[in-house]
Amino acid sequence: MFNPSEISPLTDCLFDNKHNLYLRLYKSLSASNVKLTILYFFHGGGFCLSSRTWPNWHNCCLRLSSTLPAVIISPSYCLAPEHRLPVAMDDALNAALSNSPDPWLSDRVDFDRVFIVGDSSSGNLAHDLAVKLGPESPNLRPVSVRGYVLMAPFFGGIEKTK
Repeated sequence: MFNPSEISPLTDCLFDNKHNLYLRLYKSLSASNVKLTILYFFHGGGFCLSSRTWPNWHNCCLRLSSTLPAVIISPSYCLAPEHRLPVAMDDALNAALSNSPDPWLSDRVDFDRVFIVGDSSSGNLAHDLAVKLGPESPNLRPVSVRGYVLMAPFFGGIEKTK
């Protein structure tokens, strides 16, 4: 049986050495024998500010992991203006394709139940991943992305506005 005291509820794992990008894993403290769903949570911030460690995103992920039978994975990505788009989209894909960064995941999660969540500008990242990975992500087996959640997504237009 899963014992929450055996592990830390939060772990940071490097997934991109070149850009020093990390995944933050929020491990559910639910004492259940059921394998946990995976939620990839991309923070907002207009692609130019914010971080997975900022209190609003961090607290959101803590709340999700404390109430859902799920592991929340919150990746960092390169920000503008130092890094122009589409680098954030490339980082999001690399995060999604990274190997299991924590051995705890292989025993505790259901890779057949993965959901991608993007808040605000990161709704773009979730949408881009939906297009690139396709329905149920056949190229990721045994991982299967079952859905995408766009939280107040921000999509820019083609023409500039006043």
